[in-house]
Amino acid sequence: MNRYVSLITNELVSLENRPIVHRLKVLLHDHTADKFQLKLRIEFIDESVLYTNEYITSTIRKYAFQWQTASDSWLVRWDNVPHFPKITSFPHHRHDY
Repeated sequence: MNRYVSLITNELVSLENRPIVHRLKVLLHDHTADKFQLKLRIEFIDESVLYTNEYITSTIRKYAFQWQTASDSWLVRWDNVPHFPKITSFPHHRHDY
């Protein structure tokens, strides 16, 4: 898990310094020797927002990324919730709104 902590910390610093990012807020950053979880709210200069949620253990990786407009209209969501077993990329998929 320490590998993820240092990698994510470096990426957060890099992300905050990108010209397209207006504001970055860490909603949850939790890690132990056995798990890692990170939730972010990233506001872009066009006022759209990307919410991220990533949960990792030695055997599990769950994620969801949701991009929406400033007025909370969903643009797209990517996740690996296993609710579409017939798609070729199962469980990874995209929701377009």
